[in-house]
Amino acid sequence: MDGAKNQMRDKFKVIEDEWIPLRDGVSLSARVWMPEVSEIYPLPVILEALPYRKRDGTYARDNTTHNHFAANGYVCIRVDLRGTGDSEGVFEDEYSNQELDDIEDVIDWAAARAWCSGSVGIMGISWGGINALQTASRRPSALKAVIAAAAVLDRFDDDIHYKGGCELAENVGWAARAMSIISLPPDPEIAGEGWRDLWLNRLEKTSFLPGLWSRHRSRDTYWKRGSVLDDARRIDIPVLAIAGLRDGYRNLPINLLNASGNGTPVKALLGPWDHNYPHIASYGPWLDFPQEAVRWWDRWLKGIENGADAGPALRAYIMNGTSRERHGPDVPGRWVSLQNWPDSSVSDRVFHFNGQELGAEEGQFVRRVNPQPLCGIKSGEFFSTQLCDLDHPAEQSPDDALSLLFETRPVRDAISFLGTPKVTLSVASDTTSGQVVARLCDVAPDGDSRLISIGMLNLLFRDGFERAADLKPGESYRVHVGLDHIGYELPAGHRLRLALSSSYWPYSWPDAEPCTLTVTGGQLSMPVFAGRETPLANELPARIERSMFVRSLNAPVKTKSLQQQDGRHVLEILSNDGGIAIEEFGLQRFSSVREKWSIDPGDISSPQVDIEWNGLVSREGFAAGTQLQTSMRADARFIYLAGKLEALEEGTCIFSREFFERVPRKPEVQQD
Repeated sequence: MDGAKNQMRDKFKVIEDEWIPLRDGVSLSARVWMPEVSEIYPLPVILEALPYRKRDGTYARDNTTHNHFAANGYVCIRVDLRGTGDSEGVFEDEYSNQELDDIEDVIDWAAARAWCSGSVGIMGISWGGINALQTASRRPSALKAVIAAAAVLDRFDDDIHYKGGCELAENVGWAARAMSIISLPPDPEIAGEGWRDLWLNRLEKTSFLPGLWSRHRSRDTYWKRGSVLDDARRIDIPVLAIAGLRDGYRNLPINLLNASGNGTPVKALLGPWDHNYPHIASYGPWLDFPQEAVRWWDRWLKGIENGADAGPALRAYIMNGTSRERHGPDVPGRWVSLQNWPDSSVSDRVFHFNGQELGAEEGQFVRRVNPQPLCGIKSGEFFSTQLCDLDHPAEQSPDDALSLLFETRPVRDAISFLGTPKVTLSVASDTTSGQVVARLCDVAPDGDSRLISIGMLNLLFRDGFERAADLKPGESYRVHVGLDHIGYELPAGHRLRLALSSSYWPYSWPDAEPCTLTVTGGQLSMPVFAGRETPLANELPARIERSMFVRSLNAPVKTKSLQQQDGRHVLEILSNDGGIAIEEFGLQRFSSVREKWSIDPGDISSPQVDIEWNGLVSREGFAAGTQLQTSMRADARFIYLAGKLEALEEGTCIFSREFFERVPRKPEVQQD
């Protein structure tokens, strides 16, 4: 540990094995950062609750945030959720009532400690940001403020499960990864001699997440239970909402500003980042998130009048399309600030469909979209990384060639956009179902096409995600497709392109019944921004490296290949994290995955996926891990999901369990 870290560490101590009792007798394992200056107690508490293993999963990331908070006079608690990491109990599902009850118990426990001032803040990214918002909607009395990053308000429409009612590949992909993480053993140094029994009990009772998440194919009570969208106005404490424009979870800041409206202070920050906190993101410019967060906590947990409540409603980064190197370490663009949301600096500009153009007037035309099995192969992944260029949306011309295109003429002057692009279509299907995928692209003078945003709609949900209704073949419907939020400047001389398709594999699961769509009209509404640049305070010259806290054993590797096998298009992904060592605990952790996504070009409705995750945790005298095999296949009527989970100790299998689910492929259709 270098001198700067030692100097910070001198200001606090870390308790590695704090146990927090819950109302039903189960105890959760927590790391607690305790400031050393006893005369300043009692202090506010900052809570982060996750299933991602505080001991060897988020250890480095936690140190980049909670070390700084503790050095600035906050007690920090990082809890492993029930049935995960080193905690007792059995994990049920993401954002279950049990999970939220447990978090409330932890808040009550913390608020009752002599070292707590009675004020608690909750924070998190992704899963932790989502459960932070859900907890806030329950209004526990000691909870005073929230920071939520890369989170969602609607688990059905804006999460990794479904998008516009279309099932995403991550519904099974992330389910497999989450199960792999959750199934790993507790650390015997924390859980004690009973660690093996605790582990085996979890494995025996764990849920098969791929089946659970595929079972609910409309916005039913299952998805509503964990969605803040319907309860956003119940959040009556200040929220700082953060997201990155290179993340699949980019829509929280503007969505929360739109949904709150009850006088609750909501401040929003939309940067150029991927699925990370802004100080450790893969792409800059970076934000000193730990200090930004301290300013927020100081205002709402300590009552310091520092102006955190008086700043702009939205600070956003507008990426500049002049650079075609979209995956470099620093994204060209500028910061802007909007004092209010909505703001007069943003106005809608409508581009009408006219033949093949996007223009001022809507024309009369008939154009068709045919099924294309490889439209989407340049999509990139929902959660991209720096390990593989193919994680990112590639140059879009191959997908554009398989899509129905509408585009503007080259723009004379650069145009800046900030907000939500919206597409309205007059569309008919030749079957009783169908999907529309809308991609917004920036086309350079040389024809280079780059993805700006994407949206989808399962046409069965044209009247809302709670009610699926068959289409009448050949009948035209007026439908609306919302795209992911953007901050983007279209350079002078470039064209704006809208590409429409009826599938987008392997990003999303194709419809059970391939269809040809007929488009006879429509428009694209773009949020034009006319404000000025506003430099951002707390910008970092470079990201904070997590390698300060862990040691990489080998370089991580990720490869992708697309090939033909037995008449099928096969996308194979191999990824190995190389392993890390947490020398403070003498621990090593390894994980690897092999994914095989395939589709028959003659039967677009029958893709397959096979995923195998391997995870291992070890130290001298201890080595335990899991192997999880997951598969998903489909025919016209059903989706078939299978899994096999094995636990290994010192290389020997000590537990094996198999799973199988058959799920109706089509959402339940309500009859008129």
